[in-house]
Amino acid sequence: QGKFINEVGINENYDFYTASHGQLDFTASQKILKPLAVYIEIVNINNEPEREYMGDPIRPTKVSFFSWWTRAGFKYNL
Repeated sequence: QGKFINEVGINENYDFYTASHGQLDFTASQKILKPLAVYIEIVNINNEPEREYMGDPIRPTKVSFFSWWTRAGFKYNL
């Protein structure tokens, strides 16, 4: 994900940004029967933080770690 602006300040030194970052995700699914499949998703495997800064990346205002999470289940297509 590329950097993006969150808030416009009085000049570019006071603009608030979310920094670019790359997180590793994994998704897999397998059909069991014709309409039924099982799936698993693992998101943010590398625990990449979200960083926010004001004007310049060397001026961080917030660093958030969300850890990894997973979701698994069945899909049924009609």
